[in-house]
Amino acid sequence: MNQTNASTTTTSDQAGRQRLLEAQALKISDLQARIKTMQEQVDGLKTSILDQWPEGSYQAGRLRVTVKAGAKTINPARFQERFPPEKHPDLYKLAPDSRQARRRLGEDALIGVMTSRKPTVTIS
Repeated sequence: MNQTNASTTTTSDQAGRQRLLEAQALKISDLQARIKTMQEQVDGLKTSILDQWPEGSYQAGRLRVTVKAGAKTINPARFQERFPPEKHPDLYKLAPDSRQARRRLGEDALIGVMTSRKPTVTIS
């Protein structure tokens, strides 16, 4: 294969990959829009159920609907104000500050102690 054929093939391959990427991105964008619309419908139905039914478990045909109270979590700022760590150290956990560690130590020093999450693709 001569130089002209090789560069034409590479350009053609790149154009094909670009068309595929565009088609994939458009499909993802369309699916995300449909998911968003359906999620809004689901959220509306759940809100309606929460407004109409008290906590409990209910038979709904072949399905079972359970209405639960929202999970209770601690507001960290208010908790710290009421129970300062100086007076209640047993109520607090010491955890690494990854942002500060990166800043002070650098990425290279953290190799071996860092884990990576699953790679992601974002379409906007």
